[in-house]
Amino acid sequence: MKEVQTYGHIQNGILKIHGRDKFNEALHFLTDGRVIVKVEKLYKKRSQEENKYYWGVVINEFCRGYKDMTSEDITPETAHELLKQKCNGKDVPHPETGEILTVGRTTTELTTIQFIEYWDRCRDWIQDWFGIYVPAPNEQMEIFNTKEA
Repeated sequence: MKEVQTYGHIQNGILKIHGRDKFNEALHFLTDGRVIVKVEKLYKKRSQEENKYYWGVVINEFCRGYKDMTSEDITPETAHELLKQKCNGKDVPHPETGEILTVGRTTTELTTIQFIEYWDRCRDWIQDWFGIYVPAPNEQMEIFNTKEA
């Protein structure tokens, strides 16, 4: 066994480990030596629905706009990389010339709120660059559930 992991919470600056007895018992299965102790704040990860919206609507509209503008097809993965650079980028200066390179940061570590903010930046950029309005998730339901009177 290489790793023992459990959950806990911090209350008034004190770490409370869930199932402390079982956690301590599991430690006996690790070999003696140095270890890393890491306490990380848990955030709600994005849902499958949020991922479906991003890949099925935002990425799809980006691919459509790109094709309309360049007459070239791109993969969803390439579209994702371009959007990360444009809408979740980090400027990195060259150490000698000072020239700025914008690199896309990963989206997998974004909290739900940060991911929604990223969608908004993507939607705005797609609107500005391609002139395509990308509906928000709640607008999707309205579009597809429209009934004639």
